[in-house]
Amino acid sequence: MLSNNIFSRLIAIVLFILYAFVPCNPDGLTLSATADNGEEQVITVEWQNNTKKAIGIPRYFVEKNENGEWTEIPFSDGFGFPDIASTYYPTEKGEITIISERVFGQRLPEGKYRITVYYDILNSDIKTGSSVLEFTL
Repeated sequence: MLSNNIFSRLIAIVLFILYAFVPCNPDGLTLSATADNGEEQVITVEWQNNTKKAIGIPRYFVEKNENGEWTEIPFSDGFGFPDIASTYYPTEKGEITIISERVFGQRLPEGKYRITVYYDILNSDIKTGSSVLEFTL
């Protein structure tokens, strides 16, 4: 009986330590996307930091599903992510605005896409994280 009590307390301590010190929620970022096919094709991805740590500015890549295979869409020549040191704390929200003609050099055709958003996790043993969202144009 005594050993079961010690074992239960040991399990409780381990679970507490894991909860307190695991750096990230496995969900990472919550993502949602909207597309506007007006004069310019604009894809807006809204995200929220669901980690337990501050993160750096998110970056991304987009893929298109063609015949069941995901193919990465290359960025246009000269495209680059801003080299800005921004910090987003847990629960903070942000937005990525993609103007297809500027980012990819063309409008994206109708189809099934996914965006992978990756980010640096600050002050953590785990250095990066990512989240994926599928969307249709």
